[in-house]
Amino acid sequence: MLKNIISVLTILILTITTNLSIAGHHEVKEAIEMQNAKLSQALGAGDAALVASLYSPDAVVMPPGSPNIVGRAAIQKLFQGLIDSGVNSASLVAEDVESSGNLAREIGKGVFGMKDGTSQPPVKYLVVWKLNDEGVWQLHADIWNSLP
Repeated sequence: MLKNIISVLTILILTITTNLSIAGHHEVKEAIEMQNAKLSQALGAGDAALVASLYSPDAVVMPPGSPNIVGRAAIQKLFQGLIDSGVNSASLVAEDVESSGNLAREIGKGVFGMKDGTSQPPVKYLVVWKLNDEGVWQLHADIWNSLP
């Protein structure tokens, strides 16, 4: 009888833990999608400083064909260059998000929109997000490449 009670309690604990984990991942994905929307809005406003503020202070961006860009000041300069070249939006689709503690990993696809109504070729991306002390998810490592 005691074995049955222990077995049932173990199953209940595992079920509750799994459901909490799934709910937590859903909340993290929603928070990341909100940050992605802020990034696109900042691009639309031509605000490279706001884009850079979405990154952690020691973040690294690894754009295609370029050296690593490290830190907010350098990230702001990168995005100012993109804005100056005509980029005014980023349509990002988070296809898969996993999280553990204060880190999350996002895999997705996206397109940079241009002021003239055209868009850059679609990209695939991987972002490591870091939860800051204020409870806000920030991009911490960001890499994208063209889709084949």
